[in-house]
Amino acid sequence: MKPIFQMTRKNMGNQSKPQIVCLCASTRFMDMFEEANRQLTLAGYIVLTVGVGKTSSGKELPPEVSARLDELHKRKIDLADWVFVLNVNGYIGPSTKSEIEYARKHKKRIAYLNPVSHPFDSVCPPEPPIDSSIGIMQRIGEMQATERVEDGSPS
Repeated sequence: MKPIFQMTRKNMGNQSKPQIVCLCASTRFMDMFEEANRQLTLAGYIVLTVGVGKTSSGKELPPEVSARLDELHKRKIDLADWVFVLNVNGYIGPSTKSEIEYARKHKKRIAYLNPVSHPFDSVCPPEPPIDSSIGIMQRIGEMQATERVEDGSPS
């Protein structure tokens, strides 16, 4: 398995470039998107994240706008070296599940913030639950040490 968390891309000629990570999660966890973005950016990653939550001013976005945002996020997955699923308290909603399936189909490496449950646990072995006081970068270090990531290979 290739290490997912190397800071730089080695396939860019003689120059090393920062890895690109795409964050995926329910937009109900916008605070986690912001924290993960902050920590990963400070650590030297290029972070692709949501631009707009699916609610605006407390109102649900129209379904056609929501669908466009889902497709836009999949284009961000196309650009990423790997995907980091912010499954807060183990939650993976329908949009995030669709993004995970898309990332798998396109052979993207996938890491999870918290342990995954069916149908993902057969692909990504369970992790110990994340302590909210532990930083995201510490969590990535733990996952790197145990190689607990999907490698993008078909099951």
